[in-house]
Amino acid sequence: MATQGVVSILRGGRVIMKIVVGCNGYTAEKLAGALEKLPAPTVADAIRLSDDFDFGCRICRVVVAELPGGSPEIHTAGDFNGDGNFDLYRETFALPEFNPRWERGDGAVTRLVRYA
Repeated sequence: MATQGVVSILRGGRVIMKIVVGCNGYTAEKLAGALEKLPAPTVADAIRLSDDFDFGCRICRVVVAELPGGSPEIHTAGDFNGDGNFDLYRETFALPEFNPRWERGDGAVTRLVRYA
């Protein structure tokens, strides 16, 4: 099913990771629940759990994670089918509910995972 989804992980109110998909976004709640159980989720955790809950697929999933120093790093699978232009993903990384698959930022099932 082509339901877009965004799961954003926040620490101290600041986005540290976003998982953005173009399909199966309706499983965002399950993914967010699993991520909440981890003390400090990594990109590998996000990818593994996304696979476990069928949140997106290898050709549509983008994981954006904060690097030390605050700049966002893009992670995609080797068979990602996007155009490779991730400017909007980087520019809107700090906006937890913004869907960077669309310029207007909407159209996705969105869940937030908050850590102190």
